[in-house]
Amino acid sequence: MDPKSERLVKKIEKAGIRASIKEGHPLTEAELRDIKVQVLPSPLRIIFGVLGGIAGLLSFSSFMQDADGQGFIWASVSLMLLLFGIFGVRRTLSRILDTMDAVDAAEILGHAIEGIASAVGSLFD
Repeated sequence: MDPKSERLVKKIEKAGIRASIKEGHPLTEAELRDIKVQVLPSPLRIIFGVLGGIAGLLSFSSFMQDADGQGFIWASVSLMLLLFGIFGVRRTLSRILDTMDAVDAAEILGHAIEGIASAVGSLFD
């Protein structure tokens, strides 16, 4: 597996473990395909957050200089960037797997199910 797939498996396992604990039973494959997984990498989310903060400061500066039009533009840019920084981009697992090669998708799903089962299997015994 390539590094991108390995990171995806870890994210799927983490989300699957949380969902399994919340549901009270190990997830089936259909339930696993319905969970949402964060697809925006953490460094990019941090960059969006920092840029959102900078845009917020520019907005404040624009309002202080009585440039209300620029202030509203910077405020809206800041809000958008901060929302992407905080929440990122989440997709359902089925949408992610549909965009991949069938063999890779099956391998990723198999590894994820195996990891989730080993992590939560003893909790529900």
